[in-house]
Amino acid sequence: MIERGLKICNKPLQQAVTAVPSSAVISKTIELSDSFTEFDLEEQVKIEADRFIPYPLDEVALDFEVLRPSPSNAGLNEVLLVACRSNDVEKREDAINGAELSCQVVDVDSFCIERVYPLLVLDGADDQALVGLVDIGAATLTLNVFKNNQIVYNREQAFGGNDLNHLLQQQTGLIPAEIEHQLRSGELSDELMETVVLPFRSTISQQISRALQFFIHQALITS
Repeated sequence: MIERGLKICNKPLQQAVTAVPSSAVISKTIELSDSFTEFDLEEQVKIEADRFIPYPLDEVALDFEVLRPSPSNAGLNEVLLVACRSNDVEKREDAINGAELSCQVVDVDSFCIERVYPLLVLDGADDQALVGLVDIGAATLTLNVFKNNQIVYNREQAFGGNDLNHLLQQQTGLIPAEIEHQLRSGELSDELMETVVLPFRSTISQQISRALQFFIHQALITS
């Protein structure tokens, strides 16, 4: 897939950034003394991580960032600790390296979306308003709800573009690559647009509505 993407871009690229899904990540904000040196802080983070990560630390990819001084405890800093299985990181690095690219950064998808979000909203938008952002991928539909430029709710559903490709493959017998080409180029027949694509669009609306209903239900429980 990466090689195909590079061919479509038709540009000489050498570096790449990837991300692990937030569903595979454990994150926690902890408070640690602001007197720790960089090395001591790293060791203390590992000690704290060992208390709530349910698998051995030698199987974990671990990182942290000092966020800010604690608003309630003088002499302490708030530190964001993020961990996931090393295998989740290595699989992505291997895929990128296999495409003859250099993997520069492995991030968390929700952090990436939060950084991009201000570029997607209109100037003057109310930061306190709830804004839903839906990402329809190949295999999953993800709803992120934002408030004050931060994700306050996240949900993934097993639904995506692969479902449409599978339906079209059943109808036409074409290979996936040809189906994707016809979708991108607008070469699908009017009959397939009417009988497959348009109903699939309605299904997308239903899936988004379902995700929003889960969010509303959760909000009512916690309010």
